[in-house]
Amino acid sequence: MPARALSTKKDYGEEFMTKRLGWLTLALLLLLTGCGTAKNSDKTDKKETAVASADAAKQEEKDKDNQTLAESEEQEAFDPWKDYTVEIKDAVSKAVASSESLSEEMEKIEKLQERYYDDPMMQEYSQAERNQIAQWLYVVWDTEINNLWSRMSDELDADTKEKVLTSQRIWIILKEAGLSEALSDYVDGSIYPMLQSQELGKTTRTRVYYMADIFAKFKGEEFEKPELPIVGRFVEPKDGKAERLLIIREGMEGGYLVMMSIDEVGSLTGTLVKENGKWIFENSAFGIRGEITVGWKGAAFKVKKTQGGVLKEGKTYRFSMIL
Repeated sequence: MPARALSTKKDYGEEFMTKRLGWLTLALLLLLTGCGTAKNSDKTDKKETAVASADAAKQEEKDKDNQTLAESEEQEAFDPWKDYTVEIKDAVSKAVASSESLSEEMEKIEKLQERYYDDPMMQEYSQAERNQIAQWLYVVWDTEINNLWSRMSDELDADTKEKVLTSQRIWIILKEAGLSEALSDYVDGSIYPMLQSQELGKTTRTRVYYMADIFAKFKGEEFEKPELPIVGRFVEPKDGKAERLLIIREGMEGGYLVMMSIDEVGSLTGTLVKENGKWIFENSAFGIRGEITVGWKGAAFKVKKTQGGVLKEGKTYRFSMIL
């Protein structure tokens, strides 16, 4: 019996120790789990904080963009009676300075033009205001052509510079050739000042692209000129004068009208229609029919048919300068 009692105490002690170790182990596990949870919770909190910060930064940037846009729109409120000459000159200089190529420069000048003049914008104003606004189309491109020539003059080799300068002088003399004839239907109307500014602006824009193409080739840059519309003015210069003149314009009732000044017959008028992908000129008075082509090298008129020997069939008349 005494041995039995001793044995009982030993088992009880072992059981007690076992339970104690079990509780300690459980407590340790709970502690470790708690630490792990705390660490995970801390990581989650940090992640959520980072996401929140990023979202806040994005929102702040968006708010700044909206504010900048609002300020820009407020600054760009257009006044048709304001003189924008100095502002345009400064904007052109900035566009040139920030461009890495002539192609990029032309894109920026096109956008600049839209800021001061575009067709949808014109619909919002009275005719008197439109007459005022149309001048900025010309001013934008005239400012650009002067800026462009200044750089070409500094960088071109002597031979190329002389060729461009000679051509440019002729263009300046002749750029208004046929202008009154092209606008003859409107000369006494209230829209004539607007049309005159538009025509000079488009003429100067075309010349800018012509010169920019020469400059780009000299600099070894890729450059693509826009497609020319069928309407326009073309001359064959000789001794600083227009030896031949071709004017293609839209008719008041639709279609296209042509006025030509050529050697044998002097002034010649007619209509222009597209047949099988070709532009065909027709003058019923002399029974003249021929094809007109237009491109960056100028225009040409090839006689296909004539009556009475007024013109020679098969002969081509060239108009090498675009106005």
